[in-house]
Order: sequence, then C-alpha cells, then structure tokens
Amino acid sequence: MIKHKIKQLCYCLFLMFLFEAIDVRAATIDITKEATITINYRYDELALQDASISLYKVADVSEGGVLTFLDDFISVAPTDPDSLTSSQWSDLAAQLAQEVKNKNIAYDQNQISDQFGKVVFEQVPVGLYLVTMDVITIGTYEYDAAPFVIQVPTYNEIENYFMYDITSVAKTDAHLIPEEPEEPLPSPDTSDKVVGYIGLFILSFVGIIIISIIVIKYQKKRSKK
Repeated sequence: MIKHKIKQLCYCLFLMFLFEAIDVRAATIDITKEATITINYRYDELALQDASISLYKVADVSEGGVLTFLDDFISVAPTDPDSLTSSQWSDLAAQLAQEVKNKNIAYDQNQISDQFGKVVFEQVPVGLYLVTMDVITIGTYEYDAAPFVIQVPTYNEIENYFMYDITSVAKTDAHLIPEEPEEPLPSPDTSDKVVGYIGLFILSFVGIIIISIIVIKYQKKRSKK
C-alpha cells in the first residue's frame, strides 16, 4: 500500500516536471522567425491618414528573451529591462527617439498610414523596436502620439506562448491650434503731413513777400512819373 502511494507520488512529480519542461520549451523565442506589426493611428473614431510611421530596431533578443541593445542606443540602455514599469518604458521610448534625432539614425521600415490610420510592417526580425509617428493637422487640431516600444515577439502570459503577429494602438492626443493674433493696423504717420504743411506755409510766406516787393516797386515807378 505504501509502495503504491510512493509510486503515485513519483508519477505525479514526474508529470509536474514534464509539463514544466513543456511550458519552458513553448515559451522559447524562435529568433529565426519573422513577425508582423500592425499600428493603428487614430483619435477616438478619427483615422489619422497619410501619417509617416517609422520602425527602428533598438535591441536584439535571445531565445530566452534577453535584450541586447544596439550600439547606437547603448548609452540609454537600462541595466535591467525586466524591472521597468510602464512609465519607465515610456521614458525609455522618449530617450530612444531623442537618440534617433540626435544621431540621425535611419529607420528600418517606414510606411504611410492608410484611410483607416493603419500601417502593417511585415518580415520584421525579432527584437525590440521603437515606433514614431508624424504630427497630423486636421482642421484646427493637431494630433500626435508619443513614441513607444514594441518587443517582437510579445509574450502571452495566459496561454504561455510568444505572439509574432502583433497589433498596437498608438496613444494619441489632440491639441487645438491657437489662433494667430491679428496684426494691428499701422498708425498713421503724421510727421510727413506736418513737414508738408510747414513747407506749404513757407512757400506761401515767400510768395507773399515776393508779391509785396513787386507791388512796392511798381508803386514807386508810378510815383516817379
């Protein structure tokens, strides 16, 4: 009886180790596989069309999910990416985007959003990617989204497998474009008018003097006669 229970216990332990091994193998990254990334660029129901959306690879990933940042981004690489919070990942994305701007780093892929505000990046090697989007102006509003990062593949904790077809929605903000203040009308320049009036007065005064001299000379000539 005791031997039978020991056998059952050993069998259960064997099954536990077996399933654990299966889970580990199922959660291993296939670094040779290519992924697809779909980005939706929208604000509520408004699709942001004709936006330039770029994809930059910032780190490689191993079969065990360990990230190795590329040389262009090593200066901002976190020491322990697994410990980063959501807000820290957002901060890291902003730093990575600044590195792209400062070093004029070329994107790995770029597409223009379609009428639904969507782009699809295909044949994406595994790794960590930075996503950036252009600012879009529609009417009196500007729409933009902060840069963000996507790890390819993404791990599904519920079903314990890595997803190679990834869809992400950009977190978009809207900003009312301030109206440009109307330029004030130039105040009339009265200095020219004053100068004109003074000149006219002087001419009139000189004219009166000349006429007076002529009249006086004429009267003197008549008196001599």
